[in-house]
Amino acid sequence: MKYNLLIYFIGLLFIASSCAVPLGSIGNADYNDRKTLNKPQYEIKKKPFAITLNLTGAFIGALSTNNLVQYYEGTERTSPRLMNAAIGGVIGYGVTSLLTRMLGLHKNKIVYPQTKPELRKWISSQNVKANNYVIINAYSPIIKKSAESDYTVKNIDDVAYFQKAFPNSSYENQIIEQAIKVLGRDKLPDILRFYPNTSKKFDIGMRYLDMSKTISEYAEVAEKFPDIRDEAEKKAYGDIGNINNAIAFKTHFPNAIDYHEKIVDNLHQKLSIIDLGEFIHEYEGVSNINLAKNRLDELEAQVREDIENGVFTGKATFRYANGILNGLYAGNFVNGKREGYGSMTFYGHNEYNFYKGNWQDDKFDGEGKMTYKNGNTYEGDYKNGKKSGQGILRFNSGDYKGDYYTGNFENGQYNGYGEYYWTDGRWYKGEWKNDKKHGKGEFRGTPTAFGYGSYRYEGQWVNDKKEGQFTVWRSYAFNDYKAIVQYKDGNEISRDVIVDDFSAQEENRNRTADFDILSKSENAKVEVKGASISGESIGIYSENYEEDSDEGYYSKITHDYCEEVFDDSYDDNGISLCGFPVVVEVRYKISCSWCSSDGEIYYALIQINTPGAWDVIVTPY
Repeated sequence: MKYNLLIYFIGLLFIASSCAVPLGSIGNADYNDRKTLNKPQYEIKKKPFAITLNLTGAFIGALSTNNLVQYYEGTERTSPRLMNAAIGGVIGYGVTSLLTRMLGLHKNKIVYPQTKPELRKWISSQNVKANNYVIINAYSPIIKKSAESDYTVKNIDDVAYFQKAFPNSSYENQIIEQAIKVLGRDKLPDILRFYPNTSKKFDIGMRYLDMSKTISEYAEVAEKFPDIRDEAEKKAYGDIGNINNAIAFKTHFPNAIDYHEKIVDNLHQKLSIIDLGEFIHEYEGVSNINLAKNRLDELEAQVREDIENGVFTGKATFRYANGILNGLYAGNFVNGKREGYGSMTFYGHNEYNFYKGNWQDDKFDGEGKMTYKNGNTYEGDYKNGKKSGQGILRFNSGDYKGDYYTGNFENGQYNGYGEYYWTDGRWYKGEWKNDKKHGKGEFRGTPTAFGYGSYRYEGQWVNDKKEGQFTVWRSYAFNDYKAIVQYKDGNEISRDVIVDDFSAQEENRNRTADFDILSKSENAKVEVKGASISGESIGIYSENYEEDSDEGYYSKITHDYCEEVFDDSYDDNGISLCGFPVVVEVRYKISCSWCSSDGEIYYALIQINTPGAWDVIVTPY
């Protein structure tokens, strides 16, 4: 009987505790009978469940320990029931408490409905008839099914929700027609995100065009709605009445040849002498551009004599036919010379193509931008016709395509501090002299073939060559390499490689050991920790040895982990190109009983292999 009562008690507790309380809410219906879902979720009441387990454990423990404690009264053995029940209850409660905490059952849990059936169930828990609504997902409103026929569009979100709720609706065109009327220009193309195959695409495009006001906006219409490109070009052409719109049209509609000819025909008589120069530059190649050139000749004739005699001051367009800077100039003049702001298209120049910026005394001076014939560009300061001051030179063709230099110029060359960036990842930051690295600087080499790192050099440069002491870093995937290297005339003459903080006992750090363990004037103790000898773990091994004319230390790189797989695994500096720490041989004198029967001194060879954490600790004495 008592066990039946136990079963009933446990079942009652489980039923009472295994409940999920719905949280969140549903908003009021809007103009389309939509209701928002505000954080639909359930809170699983785990805490009562944990308490149930604890009490059950205590109850079972109390019933199961009748004979845990016993004592004798005379010759008769007796069990105190109350004491045993109390001890058993404590044990049962303790075990189940530990279990519930390990399983995280002592805390309530929040769960979210993921599927539409789960959402439908949650919606019903909010006293809403879910079957009357279209359910999209937990983040979208529910829409009453009856709203399809009289749905109202006020914004792009209305279009989005309708398409999700009624993807194959016969009212699609009605919705799009509403959207065309009410949406702003920037939102009109978004209709196609939801209805890419609509038969109303032309209507959307025409409305988009009607709401456009500038040449660039007409170009957007032509790009997004190719079927009405002709209408967009026609409307853009109708708005051209000045030099700015003419240039914008040529830029945005480069293939509208017929309109280009009409623009030349209509504008060449209306433009001023200063505008004609820029107009001719932009429309060069149009079949009737000579109309503009002839008009320029007429206007030039009025100022040519004054410019050539050095008495003209003001704005004009003038063609230079003699000298190095032949071409068409449009800009400001002072006493017949180019001075102030102006632009020039060069004819037949070996290097220059187009310059726009400041002038002084017929030369580039101040801020300006030059486009070269080969496509390169320079933007920055000029002095006396040459690049001088701060600027940026970009290479857009040839062997240097993609490279750029930013920094100081003098007399047309890199001088002073500047930074040069190569497309392959290299860079140099430092001092320059006449286009060559000269002075203090830092250079990073190309990342290695396997992407594990790169060299970085810091030191003094002379005439584009490393000179004197350099600090060299090599970054690996697993460690960093650092060396002090001496150079003369660009050639390495000595190298001391440093492993930072020899005394550090860091675990799981691989370190290269491409370094002379001692200089030839030092004695030392060498400890190899966590390495391996011939593939076998050695733990901690140390040996003292001394400099000797015949039998000194010996250290070198013998081979790399990947040398057997890849050819040319070392670069010109003898550093491994692989992304793995190198294998190092450390050879020194030891006396050992196993070398020969008489204990003769031999040279032992230790190979320090990786991966695996290891340290080489050098202690001079």
